[in-house]
Amino acid sequence: MTLEEVQKDVESQVEQVQLVSNEVERLKQQLASEKKNVSDTSMELHALKLELEKSKNEAEHLKQMERNFEDRRYARSKSHLELEDARNTIAELKEELAYKSSVNRSLGLQLEKTIESNSELLLEIKDLDDLLQSKEREIDELKAELEGKQGNQRMEDEKALWIIKLAESEQKRNELEEKILTLEATRSSRGFDGSIQDLRADNEMLRRELEKADTEIASTSKENMNLLSQLMDLRHQIDENSILVQELEQRLAMVQAQSSLEVQALETKASDLQATANDLREKLRLSEELSLSQLDSNKVFMEDLISTVEELRARNEQLEASQKSSEGKHSGLVEELEALQNKLLEHEKERSLLASQRGQLKTLREKIATLTENYEIAMQRGDDLEVAIKASKEEHCKALADFDDQLTQLEEKLHSANAECMALKEDLRKAETRAAETHEQNNLLLVAKEATEAKSRSLDAAFTELQKQYDLLLVDKEKADTSLSSLQAAHIELQDRFKDAQHSSSEAIHQLQERDIKITELTEALNSAESQLRRSCGKTSELEATTLALQEELQHVQEERRLQNCHIEDLELKLTQRKENLDESSKSLSASEDRVRALQVQNSDLSEMLQSAVSYKEDVLAKLEATLAKEVDLEKKLQETQQTLDNLKSEKITSEQTIEELQERICQLKDERAAPVKGKEGEGDVRELHKILRTKVEVLKNSMHESKLEKERAETALHKLQIANASLSQELKKWKDKVKASSEELALWKEKVKTNKRPSTSLEEKTSQSPDSNIKGAKKNVDLEQKGELLKLRKQAADLRRRLLEQEEEKEDLKKKLLSYQKEVQRKSELVILTEKKLKEKENEQRAGQRPPTRHTSSRRIGMIDSNGGKAMVDLNEKVKSLEAELNIKIVELEATQFLLKKKETGPDSNQRMEKDEGGEGHVDTNESQSPTVEEHQLLMDVGSQKTLQDEIQSLQVENQRLKNFILEHKEETKSESESTVDTLAREREEDEQRAENAMNSTHLQEELQEMKERYSQMSLQFAELQVEKEELLVTIRNLCKDR
Repeated sequence: MTLEEVQKDVESQVEQVQLVSNEVERLKQQLASEKKNVSDTSMELHALKLELEKSKNEAEHLKQMERNFEDRRYARSKSHLELEDARNTIAELKEELAYKSSVNRSLGLQLEKTIESNSELLLEIKDLDDLLQSKEREIDELKAELEGKQGNQRMEDEKALWIIKLAESEQKRNELEEKILTLEATRSSRGFDGSIQDLRADNEMLRRELEKADTEIASTSKENMNLLSQLMDLRHQIDENSILVQELEQRLAMVQAQSSLEVQALETKASDLQATANDLREKLRLSEELSLSQLDSNKVFMEDLISTVEELRARNEQLEASQKSSEGKHSGLVEELEALQNKLLEHEKERSLLASQRGQLKTLREKIATLTENYEIAMQRGDDLEVAIKASKEEHCKALADFDDQLTQLEEKLHSANAECMALKEDLRKAETRAAETHEQNNLLLVAKEATEAKSRSLDAAFTELQKQYDLLLVDKEKADTSLSSLQAAHIELQDRFKDAQHSSSEAIHQLQERDIKITELTEALNSAESQLRRSCGKTSELEATTLALQEELQHVQEERRLQNCHIEDLELKLTQRKENLDESSKSLSASEDRVRALQVQNSDLSEMLQSAVSYKEDVLAKLEATLAKEVDLEKKLQETQQTLDNLKSEKITSEQTIEELQERICQLKDERAAPVKGKEGEGDVRELHKILRTKVEVLKNSMHESKLEKERAETALHKLQIANASLSQELKKWKDKVKASSEELALWKEKVKTNKRPSTSLEEKTSQSPDSNIKGAKKNVDLEQKGELLKLRKQAADLRRRLLEQEEEKEDLKKKLLSYQKEVQRKSELVILTEKKLKEKENEQRAGQRPPTRHTSSRRIGMIDSNGGKAMVDLNEKVKSLEAELNIKIVELEATQFLLKKKETGPDSNQRMEKDEGGEGHVDTNESQSPTVEEHQLLMDVGSQKTLQDEIQSLQVENQRLKNFILEHKEETKSESESTVDTLAREREEDEQRAENAMNSTHLQEELQEMKERYSQMSLQFAELQVEKEELLVTIRNLCKDR
């Protein structure tokens, strides 16, 4: 293959690179469109979720409206019914006071038991508070001891480290001072002294910055430990509060069960009272019939009964007065019972408030759990930052050690000879460049410090939020204590009222006993009167006047009986109404059971939705596992690329060996100095150089083939992203269907609310209270479970979106870097083409210079050719060396760019894979510390290679001038004077072209240097950003592993 064929191959490869760049741009556009689609779908999902939340809030609001309306209606109807019942049952309660006295006694005993249990509960709560305080004191003492021990240990370790560092720094300082003294003795130039002073100032600045960094790290570590201790205290307090709340809930449930049992007992007692009232009515009827028969038979014998009747009337008046007093007492008791019922209603409202507070406590627990997770994540990030800072310190120490080694080398060179001053100046320039690099590394350290400060600020803000939430919890605890104290006061008041009721009931019982005694006396008097009536059978004529009066009295009695019968009929009508109400309440119970069934169906639907969400989560985890497998494949590919790099290094070593052999041959040619032999050997060397160039061009082709393979991999990754977007669209459709179903359920709930707003009877509400309370409890539990699961799903969806966006951003950055590297490859290929053109021109010039002498030349010309031929061979050898150096530099640059591309495409994934394993954290840190050093080393290689290119281009320009001068001299000797004008014109043209080429090359090289500096700064910033993003990804992956 000739150079022209090589140029054609390079041009075809450049065209292929352009095609690849066009395809990469097309893929970027596709990625942008897919990003837009993903953002649109995310917005739609957010809107749908907001609609769901709104619908749920509306449903809850409607339910609350229903509850309030039912409570008001129930209170009104209950008050009316209680008034009517009180008016109607005053007469009946006179006969049932004895029974109620026993009931009141049993209730009093139950109240005493409840009071004793409440007092025991209060004592237990006080004991628990005392235990809590004692445990908190013990924990504070233990923490103080631990912190003191840890602080002492840290101080001792830090002192030992600082002592060691100070000793090392003093040793280094003494060595440097000795070296500087020797250098000052040997060389007293102002420039050298200034450079040494600059180096000293740089060293002092670096030491100060290291000390500042150490102090800041120590302060941040102390703050982190303080935050950890505070968080542990908060967790213990929250756990203890939760235990107390659970115990209180259990006790409240016990009290509720006891109150429900008491209510049931009262209801059974009321039914028993109704039965006894009916029995008494039947007995009254029988007694009335017997009295009528007796009065009809004993009309004649009633004269003796007048006196007894008058006595009975007096006694009846006394009984009526006692009855009136007992009725007043009974009305007082009724009023007290109404007050007790109102207090029971207030107690139920307080229970509902406690239930709402329980829900708030649950939400607060969830918030605290999320805050603890965020704090753990922040702590992990702080640990990662500490590791990164340690790695940067180690790198800085390594750089200082390298700097000390270079100073020792400079001192040895100064002691060796004064002739190597120029070499020492070049080494000093290199040291200055390395100092600039260390300065840049210090800038990166400052950036990392600022990041740590920002994170510490965020941690402080999170701590303030935790303190606020803790204060809120304390306020809630105080509210609960106040509610308990109010409940205790209500219990005490109830006890007092029950005691008063017992006292009044005992008085009523005493009065009833007296009434029973009087009734017995009256029955005895009636028996004696009957005997007297039997004896006075013959005295009927005398008692006719009295019978008329008695008949009138009987008429009055009959009227009273009729009134009683009317009252009994009214009571029967009320009983029928109550039966109807009971039937309606049974119907409402059946309706409530239907509602419960519907809620169970809804719960089953929600459970299915949760199962689908869990399956979706499993799919996401499977996808993550697939990505991890891909990362493993990429690591294998990285190893293969490293092997190829090793092979290229071995080829480079072989090429250097061949160059050394060529140099030995050139030395042999100088010794021989034979013109024809020299020309043949020079041609052989040029052919060998052509072969080397061909092999290097083949290596470039292989690298282009690898870039094509990488492009195909990027296309496959794009296809996978499209599939993921399709799956997201399907999930969006599912969410829309769920939103529609929820809106339909909302409409059904609204219709139910409208239908339930119609007025219903009070007994309906009494009977529907218990099932409604059960339904409400079930609904609350279901709502809480749904909210918790929805929160989890939202968190997972947000994490997935964030990961997708981060992956897309990383891909865009990598594609931009690919384009920049492709442009660099194009520029370098153009430089290769220019060098090949120069080689061709030089070969033509060599061929023109190696023509045989003409007939008109003399022996003087032959001698000139011999001498000039030796010079030309020396120049050719130098040119060959310079071209070989240029080719080696370009090969190194291409390898560095390819390695950077592969590292950046596979670096984040491989780091994620390595950091996902829990046992491999240390290895990941080493990779993180190595990756920036590799990139910086490669960039430094690029800058150094450009400097060497400038120097070599200048040397080539000088050599070209020499060759042209040689050719001009040869032409002047060989050609005639008539062609001198043409030679001068060609010379002028060539000089103009050379000047233009030199100017173009100098400007081009300056632009490339500026671009490389800008890229280096951008790469350093991007590297810092990638580290931050990588840490965030690690945290998310660990959280997912924990969830799994």
